[in-house]
Amino acid sequence: YVFDLEGGQIELFGRMDAYTDGDVPLVEEMKHCRHVPDAPWPEHRAQALCYAAMAALLEEKEQVGFCISYVSLEGELLARFEETLTRGEAEAQTRLWLADYLTFALREEEHRRQRDTSLKALAFPYPAYRDGQRELARQVYTAISRQKRLFASLPTGTGKSAAVLFPALKALGEGKNGRILY
Repeated sequence: YVFDLEGGQIELFGRMDAYTDGDVPLVEEMKHCRHVPDAPWPEHRAQALCYAAMAALLEEKEQVGFCISYVSLEGELLARFEETLTRGEAEAQTRLWLADYLTFALREEEHRRQRDTSLKALAFPYPAYRDGQRELARQVYTAISRQKRLFASLPTGTGKSAAVLFPALKALGEGKNGRILY
């Protein structure tokens, strides 16, 4: 379902575990657990509520039910938590969560834009490359661009860190990789 929000749109999708149609449809999420919870986990409730909101909006139902069923690994029902909300209540709660997420996502997008602009202008941090450093940097950049692995073994003091991090940062700024772990 596509939610129009102030600041943008969010397409929310997923697959509910069970759906029972009717005047008040019921969305059910089933979760494996070892211990019986006293209440549904907030994340599980949120997932079920979002599915319920989408179902109510798509099916144009005035009310919608949702439940979270906790089952053992053997399939025994351990606990079941059920709620019924109006379409408006389910939609309003979902929109609140999505608005919070959109605020975060837009902030992250702006951060990535600024980061990428900065990385595109990044110059090699030293006046010149050491022997073998430029070749290693080129191989690192090529491996990232082709989404291949690269194994390198060079002696201490050859400048491996700069030769690996510099092209990795440049590739990050160009969208060739999503993150760098060092």
